[in-house]
Amino acid sequence: MKQAIKKVKSHDYKVPVYDITSEGLVSIGEIPLKIVKGSKNNEENDESKQKGIIVENLIELCIDHLMSVNQGILSTRDTLLAVDSLETALLRLEKRSKNRSKRNVITTYQQ
Repeated sequence: MKQAIKKVKSHDYKVPVYDITSEGLVSIGEIPLKIVKGSKNNEENDESKQKGIIVENLIELCIDHLMSVNQGILSTRDTLLAVDSLETALLRLEKRSKNRSKRNVITTYQQ
């Protein structure tokens, strides 16, 4: 049975881990997942900086995995549409990053 991702703090999550057994999909625990946070500006006192992944890399991982399993007789239109939506999400995030970079506020808490 599919378990929910748990939000621990603003940038910290617990992601379920599974195994495939003779009973089917079985939840066997969870792993932590941290999203990077902080500001490049020293004047923005940020004691809560943390190392972690960026969302774009997680989306890229999902695209790569879905494309690798969407092969041959297992290929479906729904998977291709899901990949298309993820690629659209990446394009939107890239547009956002370029806009923030142009305004010199990327990797800061400024809008």
